[in-house]
Amino acid sequence: AKEKNIAEAEKIFWDVIPKRNLSYTIATTNSLMYMYAKLNRPDDALRVYEVTKRLQIKCNAQTFGVLVKALLTSQKKQLEETAYEVLASLPSMGISPDVRIYNQFLAHYAKTHDYSNTKKILALMSKSKPRIKPDVISYGHVITCYADAKKPKSALEIYHQMKARRIKPDGYIYMGVLKSLSAMRDGLSAVQVVTEMRET
Repeated sequence: AKEKNIAEAEKIFWDVIPKRNLSYTIATTNSLMYMYAKLNRPDDALRVYEVTKRLQIKCNAQTFGVLVKALLTSQKKQLEETAYEVLASLPSMGISPDVRIYNQFLAHYAKTHDYSNTKKILALMSKSKPRIKPDVISYGHVITCYADAKKPKSALEIYHQMKARRIKPDGYIYMGVLKSLSAMRDGLSAVQVVTEMRET
């Protein structure tokens, strides 16, 4: 799978292992799912996941990270919705997704300017046990999403929330903040942000 020997990997997974009556492992299924995700073949990645579930192979956070990546980049609304359903179901499986999985969703929604789904992901994070707090990457995606979705006040609220948590902004965050301030025609605050950027 790593060497992109697609035909060989598929033959081993779909033909050789069953014919020899060998057992699949989580490493086996994760490898093929990763390959399909890289090839932008989300339906095939989902098919491997269904095999994993049918055989009751215990999945790990990496499994779902790979699956989510494949589904979100599919550009198919139904598969994007499936990715969200998978994420929401993880706690019931005894799996606590880390911030990286949430950030995959936030990155995708930032690219598509999807304000409402970004809010849903933030709500899931706040309800998670233990609670998952956004990191600088999360804040960057959220601020950019809100700015591009023409929700400048919401973007700035998130920015101030981040500052209150003493998380240092990066260039990506500053660009979203400046875009929001521009939309609000707040030149004075924009100058202050530019000054802050130069000082960091």
